[in-house]
Amino acid sequence: MRYAMRILAVSGVLSVTSLMTGADAQNPVADFFLDGISDKAEDLMAKARSEANAVTWGVADAAKSTIEAWKQANIELLDKAFTDLSKQHQELFNNMNETMDRLEAGENLVVKDAEKLTVEWASVIKDLPFVDHSPEVMNYRPRVIIPVGEGEVPMVVDGPSLGSASPSLNSGDKRIPVARSTDNQLLAKLNRADLKFDEVKSSFVEYKLSFDNSVSSWWRPWTWGKKERIEREATVWLLPKQMASFTITPMMPSEDVAVGTYSTQVGGRGKDTPYPVNVPLAPLWVDQGYVYDTATIAQNKFFSNAGGDHADCVGAKIDSIKSSSFTFMMQMGHRSVWGGRRDAWVNCNLAIPIVKRTPSRVKGDEITGVLNWTDDSLLSLPEGTLDYTVTLKMFNGRTYVLTRETADPTGVISVQKTEKGLLFRPKPPSDF
Repeated sequence: MRYAMRILAVSGVLSVTSLMTGADAQNPVADFFLDGISDKAEDLMAKARSEANAVTWGVADAAKSTIEAWKQANIELLDKAFTDLSKQHQELFNNMNETMDRLEAGENLVVKDAEKLTVEWASVIKDLPFVDHSPEVMNYRPRVIIPVGEGEVPMVVDGPSLGSASPSLNSGDKRIPVARSTDNQLLAKLNRADLKFDEVKSSFVEYKLSFDNSVSSWWRPWTWGKKERIEREATVWLLPKQMASFTITPMMPSEDVAVGTYSTQVGGRGKDTPYPVNVPLAPLWVDQGYVYDTATIAQNKFFSNAGGDHADCVGAKIDSIKSSSFTFMMQMGHRSVWGGRRDAWVNCNLAIPIVKRTPSRVKGDEITGVLNWTDDSLLSLPEGTLDYTVTLKMFNGRTYVLTRETADPTGVISVQKTEKGLLFRPKPPSDF
């Protein structure tokens, strides 16, 4: 931060965080305070150009022009305490300072707010009392032009005595007719079709305004009637034809699967007969949400013989397998003892597969596309979509992640959920 100190505007009361020289710390001189806002605006403009952020650039440039114009029209007030300014001008500059602070902190400024601020600040310049001021460019608008809209874009240039200074406006070699609205305001009509809007990148166009300035002095007769031609540049940011690119990430139904093994042992005794045993799932596993993996149990590969005499472990009875129990079958033969038949027996080790399935969500295939300034876009979501996120990369370099509950943060596009999918509806701004 290159400022000597930070001036904060809170509830209309100004305070300075560092000591000042030559001014009451509670009532900084107007010039000092305004220079601080101008410095912020200048830094923001440089950063905005590097980040392709047309909204911030336009607002910061408008603030800088407004301050410079106000200072030239109110030189006698610059050494006054800030609190000596009119309440209207205190509120104006406090609002401007707060806006610069918000932008410095990376806070989003939506387009409709940018439009409102630049119009308000331009109206301040229009009403300034430029008494006996030489011709000069104090402000111009728009600073940002979009690719769509009326065929003619009105360009307004404000400044003292411009109307009587033989003004002319050029873009390169092309001369653009300029009319006088008042002696302090010029109006030119730019042809939108002549502006070269790139498909995906911002671009700039430079306009040169030329006007006469008298260099005549009464004590130098040889200068009487002489004038010099002065040139000033007006830079306009042209937004790309593509307003935004988007990525839709649908959230699809899925499940998390955890597997385990319930180990137990069963056994039986009998003679020449099948021997069934009911095997319920232990409460320990039931309480954790597990059930039998019925499909795997049906393969009958989960058991082994733990010892016996003339009997076998057979396996699960297929039609008995349920999520919490099944019937395990053993086959008893007989033992021949002294010419008679005695009971057979067997023990079986069971390592029963169990599973817990928990509903969850997974990202589906992403849907991508681009949006222009005029056309609605309806995008279908996959069947069964539970939710979605939309990532918008806007023309101004900002990226937003929207959900079903997120309101439009940009002011230039709405995202609506319909029965058929997502509807992107552009709301193009005016030139600002």
